[in-house]
Amino acid sequence: MSVNNVSFKGYDAAPLKSLYMQGLINKNHADVFGELKTVCEKEGINLLLHTNQGFSEKFDGKYQQRIPWAQDFKTFVNINGKTQILTAPFFDESEKDEKFLAELGYEKTFDSGFLIGGNSYIGKKPNGEKWVLLGEDETELRNFRAYGIRYMPQFVAGNYGVKMDNIYTISQPAYHIDEAIRPVGYPYVLVNDDQMARQNAAEQGKKIASETDKYYDNFYSNKSKYVKSDQTVKELKEKGFIPIRIGGVYASGVNYMNAIVNQHPDGTISYITNSAKGSKFEGLDEVFERDLRAKVPNIRDVYFISGKTDNKSSGSNPIMNFLSKVHGGIHCLTLEEPDFQAWA
Repeated sequence: MSVNNVSFKGYDAAPLKSLYMQGLINKNHADVFGELKTVCEKEGINLLLHTNQGFSEKFDGKYQQRIPWAQDFKTFVNINGKTQILTAPFFDESEKDEKFLAELGYEKTFDSGFLIGGNSYIGKKPNGEKWVLLGEDETELRNFRAYGIRYMPQFVAGNYGVKMDNIYTISQPAYHIDEAIRPVGYPYVLVNDDQMARQNAAEQGKKIASETDKYYDNFYSNKSKYVKSDQTVKELKEKGFIPIRIGGVYASGVNYMNAIVNQHPDGTISYITNSAKGSKFEGLDEVFERDLRAKVPNIRDVYFISGKTDNKSSGSNPIMNFLSKVHGGIHCLTLEEPDFQAWA
């Protein structure tokens, strides 16, 4: 079905009502959930967990094999004042989601396409118009199995109530744009800058500098299709955004851009991101917070999620393992439900 008059305003800075996670698939995932649960309690956000037993606000100790990326394949939307979930009908686990979402009072609506959460951001301008920012991979023709081929911008316009003129596409700065940029309230967008990251790494010592240089040399190799920050900044400016450069990525397991942002009634925001605790990179947590507060004055609280349950130095932590081994951090592991009433 086609969904019109959608008032969902997206993954830009917004007051959050809840975060949705699915799984848990192993102990590391459970430890991330537990740490995020504490943060959500401080922020006044409901943290919802989908397990084999249904939805819960706590973990029962039983694991399940399930795709952990809650951000992909579904989106909370507000249709005619009612919160529903928009999802792709061809996604193998849609029926499971429908059953458990119904337990919480959410209705489910299908369409023949979807926005990959990690490769899109949705927000609104001061005049109330919605905008969408997509990585260019989302504009390719996609084969939605029995539902045929759809052109992504047309799907977005029709299903999210966004004018075609407000749908913006940028070259891929990473596999998904949420690995390299993070809107923090229109028109401001944090952009990972590799030169700033290299400089910050150098201040941490030769070993960190060497590993960061190696990471970027490989990331921007001749075979890479990913553009550097100068190009991202240029394209964002052309589309009316104000980019804010920051050193936000230092290795495959050290990424501060893949973050959740919660907006408070007074206009301040909290930034929930990945931590390098327990590794040789852990000093960069403090460096990132320092730079973030200097560049974004309305930051209230910064939370670093590691999933690490002890203070021993093990060289890594659960969230770093997610980032380095399966290419996703705290933003990928959660799906935001904005408080649509507060964010009218």
